[in-house]
Amino acid sequence: MVLPFEGICYKWSDTSHHQPPKTLSTQFLSQKPLQTSLAIPITKTSRASLALSKVSVSTRDNESLPSIITELQKEQDSEEEQQEEDDDEVSTTTEEQQPKRLISDHWPEIHGQDDWVNMLDPIDSLLRSELLRYGEMAQTCYDAFDYDPFSKNCGSCRFVRHSFFDRLGLNHIGYDVTRYLYATSNINLPNFFKKSRWPQVWSRNANWIGYVSVSNDEMSQKLGRRDITIAWRGPRVGNVRFKDRLEVLGVKVLRVVNVHDTVPKVPGIIFNEHVPTFVQKMAKGTPWSYSHVGVELALDHKKSPFLKDTGDFSCFHNLEAHLHLLDGYHGKGKKFLLTSGRDPALVNKASDFLKDHYLVPPFWRQDENKGMVRSPEGRWMQPERPKHDDHPHDIHYYLTQLGLVSDQ
Repeated sequence: MVLPFEGICYKWSDTSHHQPPKTLSTQFLSQKPLQTSLAIPITKTSRASLALSKVSVSTRDNESLPSIITELQKEQDSEEEQQEEDDDEVSTTTEEQQPKRLISDHWPEIHGQDDWVNMLDPIDSLLRSELLRYGEMAQTCYDAFDYDPFSKNCGSCRFVRHSFFDRLGLNHIGYDVTRYLYATSNINLPNFFKKSRWPQVWSRNANWIGYVSVSNDEMSQKLGRRDITIAWRGPRVGNVRFKDRLEVLGVKVLRVVNVHDTVPKVPGIIFNEHVPTFVQKMAKGTPWSYSHVGVELALDHKKSPFLKDTGDFSCFHNLEAHLHLLDGYHGKGKKFLLTSGRDPALVNKASDFLKDHYLVPPFWRQDENKGMVRSPEGRWMQPERPKHDDHPHDIHYYLTQLGLVSDQ
């Protein structure tokens, strides 16, 4: 069906109607003829637009025909833009329409059996989904950490391990936390550890940094194996000795980095994998040396149309931003297209990195009332946190096996 406009002759090209629609007023029909024509294809979308146009014309009898035509042209342009968006949407779901591959059939190569050869550019879709899944587990180390210096437990995990994933809204994840991990330091480095302002604290020389988790029976069947995941937060770690040890053990490492992030470059600004081998050997016992391990997957936040141009270096290191970049990465030089349905709003959970027109407030994730609760007496206070069961009943057995304690 086509609606032709020629002068004031309004033709409704339907076999049952040969008169102008009743919504057009006499005053409108008596206006001076115009040398203008417009043909609008009627699609499923434009039928609704047509109905709206007819109603709007009847309520604006004094409006000129050119303005009506202009509005219809705008509607057509809008429909064409919508079609382009729909085309983009189709292109983002192409991978989902392909035959689904099961991780249980491909986990050895996904975990680096062949050092991810021909899997990074273009990126393998199953590899990307697994990286996102493990990345979300690493993100929990940030979400569960107590950053508040006014908290008695600043520097610790906010949740006990038995309810860890449930408290983070990840009860579907299919893993059980078995151990918590801590970093300790006897050197007083300013701002290196988060510390409470309370006089009596849970620890003066340690911070919680992560956990060990094991897949449950249902997830293990899905993965094709029992999976042990170690997730932690922290800067660059590992010197040449660390690198050599991992290679001897056959540990496969895939490093996902933002090329603009400076954090993975320290320590080791001077002594790193780029200096001559003899220099690396001389410096390998020092705390200032560093050597990269494994294979690198380099991402670039400037490729994402969702992220703003900012000089805030903390945004470049933000893990949620890394997951966003990974979600839209298809290969070097390829268009950035999100694939998993992961919400871009997560980027601003603990940063100000999304473009302002998305209207997502920065640093939007907050605890209700900053963790304060009202006592039966009506006073606001910090609740006592359940004691962490950091040493399960079998810990003594394993420490004995390692020769760290004696049975005597």
